[in-house]
Amino acid sequence: MDNIKILNGLAKAVKENNLVLFVGAGLSCNFENKNGQKIGNWQNLAKQIIENDEDLECLKPIAEEYRPIVLLGLIEEKSEEAKSNAIGFAKDFFNLPADKNDYGLHKKLCRLSHKIITTNYDNAFLIADKEFDTKTATIGNTYELSGLNKFNEKTLLKLHGCITKGANMVLFPSNYTDLYDSKNEDAERILFYLQN
Repeated sequence: MDNIKILNGLAKAVKENNLVLFVGAGLSCNFENKNGQKIGNWQNLAKQIIENDEDLECLKPIAEEYRPIVLLGLIEEKSEEAKSNAIGFAKDFFNLPADKNDYGLHKKLCRLSHKIITTNYDNAFLIADKEFDTKTATIGNTYELSGLNKFNEKTLLKLHGCITKGANMVLFPSNYTDLYDSKNEDAERILFYLQN
């Protein structure tokens, strides 16, 4: 009985254009980036950052045994240069080509809902639906965030940032604290729009 209620509720939300989708990293993990590297999971990202920065050589022996947030915390503590290099690497690593991956599921999700929230940094939804080029909101994008309140307006919320704005990517432990535990203006604004 509960499953029927859920399905009926979903069908009604789709029909009334009130469905908001939340899409996590699993949707892009099998994609290849512009360099032919598999995106994989967050652990893979941390390992790739470490492997591609000579100054992080000391972290290679522990890259398999520690959680990604711990590894990224160590990178954050190392130096501003290490942080900057990691962000630059992530921007490049999550840059997906339009012609190498099957974005069919992304396209279907774009047709299913005008509101998509994702924690993914990549540009898959931007490839799947060109309308998101001007309708993507992230931390610091006040105007685009207001689109979340307008049900008829298509909006993609990149909750943890996007490769197009590396400085706004939520990558290190302090970024997560700023977004989820602090009362800064950007975090408050995102929470406000999400609640509405």
